[in-house]
Amino acid sequence: MKKLKFISYILVLGLLVSCGGKKEEKSENIFMKPETTTVSGGLGECFRVIDREYKIIGDWPKLITVELERTDSSLPFELTSSTEVRSYSHSMTGSFIQVGFGIEFLDEDGNVLDKISASASGLSGSYDSNESVDLVKLRPGEKGSIRFSLDSDAENATQFRISSSYTENEGDDSSEVYSISDSNDYEEEESVIVEDVDDDAEVEAATISNTSSSSKNWNALLDSYEQYVDKYISYMKKAANGDMSALSEYPALMQKAQDFSEQLDGAQGDMTPAQWARYMKITQKMMKAAQEM
Repeated sequence: MKKLKFISYILVLGLLVSCGGKKEEKSENIFMKPETTTVSGGLGECFRVIDREYKIIGDWPKLITVELERTDSSLPFELTSSTEVRSYSHSMTGSFIQVGFGIEFLDEDGNVLDKISASASGLSGSYDSNESVDLVKLRPGEKGSIRFSLDSDAENATQFRISSSYTENEGDDSSEVYSISDSNDYEEEESVIVEDVDDDAEVEAATISNTSSSSKNWNALLDSYEQYVDKYISYMKKAANGDMSALSEYPALMQKAQDFSEQLDGAQGDMTPAQWARYMKITQKMMKAAQEM
């Protein structure tokens, strides 16, 4: 599993502070082309990549929006008005289908620089998980798009290729995943169950009472994490306003980020759905504040 991305966010803010808090001019335009228009994985025959240059948008986060066209091939599952389709960042009980799209970033020699798995969940997946669901609902000939963020490992990429995955769950413990095999160079990401959380009321509704020692420890850690994020947002505001005193806070914030990374990395399987939902909500609050700076 990738390290939590807020560490890289803090590094960027440290650079902002060292430059007097002024935002850098937008970087020169960066373009990528698809290495192939073929989509690999379980949904591959149903989509093709539109063959054109794609511009990388934004300085932080950098985003690439890839356009896909629905082919005439039938979906490998029946899609009716009663079919429940979700991304890998969502869960539900009973019978449902999960779908996802991933991307590999390659250099000019075809070497893979970075990868987002088609079956990844949460912040490790596509930029907007709902876009995967929207794509599978397209009719033949219709076009849609999906966004991915570029980490620093992918900044020198010149091309990309798209993968896909789907899981049919019949309402019991048995489910079957259809996706492309991951390279041995990459650690397989665990599929994580996360509920949509839009506001505090939904968080409270999703809360599941758990009195185990493990649950209590996670709750305490999440309390500390939320306090850290609030302090981090305050730091961001000072950095953006050119407050040089923020420099003195940077080393401690960076160390604390590393501590949280080590404690939360791989925690998805141990947290309850409610705890994971809370973690996602806290992280999204930080990301939203960072994007508004």
